Amino acid sequence: MSATAPVTTTHAMQSTPGSGEGTATAPGARERRDWRPGQRAKALTLAVGGFVYAVSHALHLVPGHSGTTSLPHEIAAQVTFGLGAVLIMAGLGSLMSKFRHSPTGVLGVQLSWFGMLFIQLSAYTQLFILPVVGWDGLHEIDALAWPVGLAAPLGVFVGPVLLAIAGLRHRVVPVAAAIGILVSVAGLVVMMLVPELEAPMAIGTSILLGLSYAWAGLAARR
Repeated sequence: MSATAPVTTTHAMQSTPGSGEGTATAPGARERRDWRPGQRAKALTLAVGGFVYAVSHALHLVPGHSGTTSLPHEIAAQVTFGLGAVLIMAGLGSLMSKFRHSPTGVLGVQLSWFGMLFIQLSAYTQLFILPVVGWDGLHEIDALAWPVGLAAPLGVFVGPVLLAIAGLRHRVVPVAAAIGILVSVAGLVVMMLVPELEAPMAIGTSILLGLSYAWAGLAARR
């Protein structure tokens, strides 16, 4: 029998870095919280954004038109127009997560996001640039920015159509909401072909598009 008493070394019970053994959460330590918005939060953001977007165009039904976005309801319409677009952009991620296995759906969401960016630029132009330069000056600016104008249809027309088609195919977007999106895009095309219908078609199709996004957001909560 050895006269030396067995000694239990502390380091023998400890794991080396990366070994994955012998580790334990220190008393009082808390897991790091994930502050990123969840599916429900993003879906509700899309729903609210769609509703605000629809309200922004309903405000155009209020009597009175200055031509320079100077009346209170005109200013409110443009502010809510831009705000609705921002919220829709923030909430489109709720659909992206459901299109993981659909390249068409992913592309549709991305292009629709791009289209909402143009909506924000339009609202900013109406609020801050139009009152300064007038319509003639605005047309000159548009003429100089023609490359941007060429890219706009991808987001405004193609994106929502792809989103609606993929949404129907993969049952991500409710049938009524998808049809509403498709009808709103078709209405915009008619508006461009028949200028006499521009005002009523622009208002009606935009309200329909906003409500369709709102419905899609409510359905994406789960």
